[in-house]
Formats: sequence, C-alpha cells, structure tokens
Amino acid sequence: LLVEARAKEAIIPLKLFKNPIYTVSVITVFFSGVGFFSAIIYIPLFVQAIQSGSASDSGNIVTPMTFALIVSSVISGQLVSRTGKYKLAGIVGMALAVIGMFLLYSMTITTGSLTTILYMIVIGLGVGVTFPLYTLVSQNAFPMSQVGAVTAGIQFFRSVGGTVGI
Repeated sequence: LLVEARAKEAIIPLKLFKNPIYTVSVITVFFSGVGFFSAIIYIPLFVQAIQSGSASDSGNIVTPMTFALIVSSVISGQLVSRTGKYKLAGIVGMALAVIGMFLLYSMTITTGSLTTILYMIVIGLGVGVTFPLYTLVSQNAFPMSQVGAVTAGIQFFRSVGGTVGI
C-alpha cells in the first residue's frame, strides 16, 4: 500500500477506492471469486471421494454450473446494459450464490448426482450475474481514461478471491 500510494503509475491506483461503487464491486467480486472457485475445486473432490464417482462423473456435474454461469452472465449483462438498473440484479445474484454455497455445505454421502447438479446450477446462476455486472457498473462509474485500470482491478480481486477460496 505504501509503494502503491507513492508510485507515479500505480498498478492499482488507490484513488479508485474513493468511489463507493468501485469499492463495493471489488469486495463483491472478491467474495464471488471465493465461492465460484471453491465450488469448482470442491465438487469434483466431493463426487470422487465421497460419492465414489469417476473423474468423468465429476466433470459432468461441474458442466451444468458452467452453462448456468454463461446463461446468467449474458442475460444479466444485457438487462443491465439496456435498463441501467443493477442493484436488484446484484442482490439476487449474490443471494443465489450464497444459497448455492449453503446447499453445497448441506450435502452428505447420500446426496444424489441430480441434486448435486441442481446445487451447482444455483451457484452458476448466482455467480454468473456478478461476472459482468460489477465489471460493467465499475466501468461506468469512471471516465474512459481510467476504465483499463478499473477493469484490471476488478479482475485482479476476483482472481485473488478465487485463490483465497481454493
């Protein structure tokens, strides 16, 4: 922080955090990264170690989450771009992600594959909303000259969240 505060061209300019939209976005994408990447790692291990599934089974169970993420990313990105309303989408997306993570927490050895897939879809739908939403909102909160730094910061904190989650 000390080096970044005095750097002529900081990697992540600390003045970006004076904008509450950016600060909330960074915190939110950090936690969505934690949830998404921990689910990506947890489920294959759970399927293989607890449910005695094969590596193919674990891959097949993660795939619907990825598709749900893509669908909700596209839909939420388009809705926010067209309407300009993002707060409700952000709340719903994070609520779905939290519900999905709680559902993962509730799984036991008797949880079936279909149930696991449904839980993964819930997480994918929730996290998928956060991917374009907070990037788009943050980009719109700054002048064009800062969009590159803003976008890089959002992606950086999502990656750090994923690392922490793993």
